[in-house]
Amino acid sequence: MYGARMVDREAEQSRDVKTAILEAAETVFAVYGFHGATTRAIAEEADVNLAMIHYHFGSKEQLHEKILTTRAGQLVARRLELLDAALANPKTLTSDGVLDALMRPLYEFAQADPVGARHYALLANQLVSGADERSRRMAADLFDELGRRFSLAFEKSLPALGRINAVWAYQYAIALGTQMLVRTERANRLAGNSHAAGLDQSYRITFQLLSSGIRALTELPRKTRRKTPARPAAGAKKAKAKAKATANR
Repeated sequence: MYGARMVDREAEQSRDVKTAILEAAETVFAVYGFHGATTRAIAEEADVNLAMIHYHFGSKEQLHEKILTTRAGQLVARRLELLDAALANPKTLTSDGVLDALMRPLYEFAQADPVGARHYALLANQLVSGADERSRRMAADLFDELGRRFSLAFEKSLPALGRINAVWAYQYAIALGTQMLVRTERANRLAGNSHAAGLDQSYRITFQLLSSGIRALTELPRKTRRKTPARPAAGAKKAKAKAKATANR
């Protein structure tokens, strides 16, 4: 019994250390970015020995990937759950129904964990805007399939969009959604404190802007395929060449 209690206590302490490292790393990565963050800064933020980071997570790269894959995985799962429900019901198979499936999980996240949501938004923005090979690979692995699923759903719900406009609808929704989570308070500063917006109002504004904008995309003229001039017949080419030679005599 004593040995079992010792094992349980050690396991609990190990979980506490890992949790402290993950929370500290999320903060440091969000503030300084992947390249600016150091394992030493993370260890200091977590108040743990530097060796504990390497013991539990191996490297800075593995720690960064652990945070992003965990956070993104939770959001992706919730979004796809809502998307499948919207697609299965003819009443919700609308562009607003698809938009709700994409945006509502962000709102739920921000309600439940405002600090974690802000950190995730900063981390995701850093990743998708990164020009290095590692960032591009991670962004593709984490988000490309989700983007394809939602782009197809937008097109299915609003056929007049077309494929490229459906992709842009998804892209703009993601961009505005993460901006809503970051909540730099710049909008409130510009509006003045007496007109400051909380999360609920920010979400309503963001959703309405996206909803109207997506429908407005259907009014854009479709890109027409450029017609290729017909090739002249072989006889016509010979007659043209003969006429040119005669004119040059």
